[in-house]
Amino acid sequence: MQCPNCNAKITSRHYDPDYEIFECPGCGTAYEADDLEEASNGTSPRKRRELAAGGTPKAKGKKRQEEISEDEAALARFEAEAMKPRKSTAAVHHRDEVSTRDILEIVADEVESIWTEFGVKIDRGNAREYFAMNLIRPLRMAGVSFREREISRAYCDDHSA
Repeated sequence: MQCPNCNAKITSRHYDPDYEIFECPGCGTAYEADDLEEASNGTSPRKRRELAAGGTPKAKGKKRQEEISEDEAALARFEAEAMKPRKSTAAVHHRDEVSTRDILEIVADEVESIWTEFGVKIDRGNAREYFAMNLIRPLRMAGVSFREREISRAYCDDHSA
């Protein structure tokens, strides 16, 4: 390699690894490796990488047109994929499923009765909004469905009649 200023020969002996630079022995100017290679070869390392990757260099306008056409092709592929019919992931509703409104009312009734047993008065709005909704909402969001069905209970002899 040669110094662009004084044409002195720069070798690996003139490399400073601490600063990652080459120092010219003639004029004392410091150069990065890329700057020296560009000055000595006439092509920058970036340009050499482009040439190695893509063959011949292309004009900005042609590059831009290629990018636009690639973007349009990618958009067309995306739209074609989006238009394909897919299976529905919506929740399946059964005939015997109880609505969330009814579940909230049932839980609010139970909350009111429990608070009454403890001797504390709670109004219907608080029982429904603060207690019932905070119990039911996470279950509904997790995918739990509440279905109506009969449950057989085993009673003791005193309560069986």
